[in-house]
Amino acid sequence: MIRGIRSISMMLLAAGTMALSPVQAATPEEGAAEAAQAWARAITAHDVDAQMKLLPATMYTKPGERERNRAQRLHEKELAIVNKQKYLSFDVRAASQTLKINKFTAVVMPYRSILVVAEGKIQTDSALIAIAEEGSNQWSVFDGTGYGNVRSLRMLIPGYTTGLNVPQAVSKLITGE
Repeated sequence: MIRGIRSISMMLLAAGTMALSPVQAATPEEGAAEAAQAWARAITAHDVDAQMKLLPATMYTKPGERERNRAQRLHEKELAIVNKQKYLSFDVRAASQTLKINKFTAVVMPYRSILVVAEGKIQTDSALIAIAEEGSNQWSVFDGTGYGNVRSLRMLIPGYTTGLNVPQAVSKLITGE
């Protein structure tokens, strides 16, 4: 009886340990998609800490810049709560492009979000960009809105020159739906 309980306990412990282990993605697109889904959950929940963990380290080159961005995101969260803004959806679509850039892999994933605001609903079509260093399964994600030019992408992806097709973001107010 005790041996049976001990065996069951060991199996449950092993299963719990496997559940906590990071999932190894078979392809860059799968790893990027997992990170993008985590980003979508963080955005819809206004989880600033989760967003900050997912952002690339290269986004903050100056001292104090990361903390200023965190404070700005917290402020935006407070405004969203006060203004009763809420995401109805944040749907990340399949990767539209995968590009190898020096020691990095970048994956572009279109998304559509719908945000409820006082005036109605705002639908935004844009793209997330996920990046990881070669051989790593640690993906960073950022919203590609506003990063459609070479100069802005070069700041985030070391060695970037050209080739990433980031679609122009489009937002529109949807009323009466």
